[in-house]
Amino acid sequence: MADPITLGGLALWGLGAAAGGALGSTTDRGLCGVLAGLRNKVTAWKGLPANHHVARAVQIAHAQALEVLIKDFRKSDPGGWDRLPSAERAFYDEMLAECRRLHRYAEEAKEGDLQFDLNTTLAGTIDAVLLAPHQGPAGERAAALKDGAEDQALAAFRAIFAERRLTEPPGFEAHFRSSEPGKGYVADFGGFIARQIKTNDVFRNIYVVEGLAEIKALGLDVLTVMLRMEAAFVPALEHLERQIAEGFDTAQKDRDEKHEAVLQAIAARNGVPPENLRPLFEAVGREVPEARFEEAIRAAVADLLKRAEQRPQAFNDPIEVQAAIKAARAKLRQLDPDGAVAILDRAEAEEQEADAARKRGRARMRMEKAEILKAVYRYDEALTAFAEAAALDPAAPWPHFESGDIWTLRGDIGEALSCYDAAEKVADRHGLQRDLSIAWSKKADVLVKRGSLSKAVAAYEKCHAIQEAAAFEDPVNGVLQRDLSVSHERIGEVQIAQGKLEEAATAFQAMHDILSRLAGADPSNAGLQRDLWLSYIKIGDVRIAQGKLEEAATAFQTGLAIAERLAGGDPSNAGLHRDLSVSHNMIGDVRIAQGKLEEAATAFQTGLAIAERLAGGDPSNAGLQRDLSVSHEKIGDVRIAQGKLEEAATAFQTGLAIAERLAGADPLNAGLHRDLSVSHTKIGEVRIAQGKLDEATTAFQASLIIDERLAGADPSNAGLHRDLSVSHTKIGEVRIAQGKLDEAATAFQAGLTIRERLAVADPSNAGLQRDLSVSHNKIGNVRIAQGKLEEAATAFQAAHDILSRLAGGDTSNAGLQRDLSVSHEKIGNVRIAQGKLDEAATAFQSGLTIRERLAVADPSNAGLQRDLIVSHWKLGAAGVEPSMHYQAALAIARDLESTGRLVPTDRDFVPRLERLMREAGGSS
Repeated sequence: MADPITLGGLALWGLGAAAGGALGSTTDRGLCGVLAGLRNKVTAWKGLPANHHVARAVQIAHAQALEVLIKDFRKSDPGGWDRLPSAERAFYDEMLAECRRLHRYAEEAKEGDLQFDLNTTLAGTIDAVLLAPHQGPAGERAAALKDGAEDQALAAFRAIFAERRLTEPPGFEAHFRSSEPGKGYVADFGGFIARQIKTNDVFRNIYVVEGLAEIKALGLDVLTVMLRMEAAFVPALEHLERQIAEGFDTAQKDRDEKHEAVLQAIAARNGVPPENLRPLFEAVGREVPEARFEEAIRAAVADLLKRAEQRPQAFNDPIEVQAAIKAARAKLRQLDPDGAVAILDRAEAEEQEADAARKRGRARMRMEKAEILKAVYRYDEALTAFAEAAALDPAAPWPHFESGDIWTLRGDIGEALSCYDAAEKVADRHGLQRDLSIAWSKKADVLVKRGSLSKAVAAYEKCHAIQEAAAFEDPVNGVLQRDLSVSHERIGEVQIAQGKLEEAATAFQAMHDILSRLAGADPSNAGLQRDLWLSYIKIGDVRIAQGKLEEAATAFQTGLAIAERLAGGDPSNAGLHRDLSVSHNMIGDVRIAQGKLEEAATAFQTGLAIAERLAGGDPSNAGLQRDLSVSHEKIGDVRIAQGKLEEAATAFQTGLAIAERLAGADPLNAGLHRDLSVSHTKIGEVRIAQGKLDEATTAFQASLIIDERLAGADPSNAGLHRDLSVSHTKIGEVRIAQGKLDEAATAFQAGLTIRERLAVADPSNAGLQRDLSVSHNKIGNVRIAQGKLEEAATAFQAAHDILSRLAGGDTSNAGLQRDLSVSHEKIGNVRIAQGKLDEAATAFQSGLTIRERLAVADPSNAGLQRDLIVSHWKLGAAGVEPSMHYQAALAIARDLESTGRLVPTDRDFVPRLERLMREAGGSS
């Protein structure tokens, strides 16, 4: 804790400062002399604790004195100041700022905040201010105290110079120690303390009136012994108390009258309203000691008038800036600095808004540039331009959205998420609710790609809450209602990924209900009618996943009717006719699932005819040409299902020819070249089915070459590198079919190496982690075929460890939970091959436990019911209560068959299980 301030010293110094700075009469100076002599005699007084109000007053005065001292030094030798090195000048600028900070801190300090050590330097300065006017021993002591105080204050200043390796400016010490009247640190300090005594009632009471009472109480015994004048001393002190208090009131009145006279004289001389000068007088009174008040006022007035007449320097300023400066200087001629400042503030605010508007305009141009660069796949340049647009317009979230979209295209979902986070913060900060909902939606899209489905649902729900609130507030606003329908759609899609098919169906139905209402209210609005079409497509998708194929077909058929009506009403609208093609393709997909392959082929053929017409009408439209290749692939898929492998190959070959033409016409378009790689893969798959393994190898090799080139050209694109790992895996599969197991292992290992690198680079990406588990399983499969059962078990265990971690981190993700059940099944298979039936049974049972839980949670999901059949079947084959497990599997298969949910490829399940039941001795 700081040493206590000497109360007697403060009280007497306060009187002396007040006398010198405020009262100024011979009588008062004599009074101070008497008290000073008294203080010299009462040497045994003890210090009293520092009071908060005293510490604050002294710190304020100290900070003000230093600030005035530094400013005066700068003015005293302008040329010399300019010659100082920049570091020295910067130091003094910093010191001025620090003085103001100390002043503010003291003004705002609360009880207990200030622990200001004053008893050495400032107590000495106090006595110096008090005693300097006197001669003899008291005067000599005053001079010594003054010198000591200056030495310590200057030493503190020099210590900071030394710490910063700076040289003290020439002449600064002489300025600091100035003995001229009203000059130097001690004089400034005393003048500001005088003002504190005059303006701070609490400080004055403590150290002028109450301080004298303390002197009286503390010094009584000493004075009795030394002077034997106790009876006379007390009345004398009481008289002094009254005289000091009355003196302050008189001094304040004299000061105010003097200031008013100066104000009126200056106003009259310059022909300005006196009221213009009052703010200036108040400011100078706060900042300058009374002894220098009039000098400071006249200097300030002269500066204002001089500036008013200065010709403005020539700059390339807008005309508005020049006009504002001119108007401000006109105010200065009236000695109205407040009016001048107000004009400049308004002009600056207008200029800031104009500058912000110009920046927003530049941001829009930068956005346009970025969009062009993005369209031509110059992604690095586009990202730079979007970043520049964001810097120019910090209130715009869209540059961040667009940057995130580029990173998403590149497969770097970590960077994408960072961009969408930035967009969210901008939208939230500026109250852009719709943009905020979009930010949450985009973040959710990324989380879906990461496999963080529960987090994705939470993000979609935040988006949904914003849109729901907006739609509720404005139920007739079609845009807000449509936004809400999109929100339901996104939630439904992630629920499908979670395997929550009933919940997804509910979300899509909510989407449909909104759009049905909007489209019904505005039947001529093709956009809303198309949205309604999409809602039927979504409902159909979830019904397929549930195995409710007739309901899916009904939804697709209703959507087809809308698409036909829209396309018929606008024959020239390629987009609407493309939707019609999509509807036919969706019906084809459901017919394949139903085993109605001819109907599927008819639907696909109709979609193909539309795609051919659109592509023929606009041969330069790469998008329509690409749609045509996809339609040929659909035909190929159904022909494979029909066992018409040559027709499938012909369809795939036609699609390949289109893809080759598109890629050849645009060699820099990575997307089209990726399509070409996929077409080669399709050819490879049909060749495997035909048993033409060499041709399959050629096709997969062509795909691999393309993927290697694309991945090599863009090392940062995780998506392209993943494609490359898939190509290696395809080659591994054909090598297994050829019986070339070592080559298969090499290919699978190449894919695994890529996936390990991708998984390490993005450990939070569940999709990449899952890919890694698939590669381990592939290697396990080939090791089983090689008879290397321990290596197979090791590979399957590696896959299982990954899936356990993924599934454990997101228990709501039905897809990952199912993958984990498959992993248990893989381990069970290798244990059976090893003859470890107990371990196999344990693994199969673990898989069954997971599948039972999933099936109970979503009984409408035909795929999960099929998984149950397989698990029971495996357990029966492992010798675990065969009759019971075959019976359970058979019951499920019969239920799927009776409800039309047993897919055509599984139609032999029921007879096979009936046979196994009979062999196990049970009843079928």
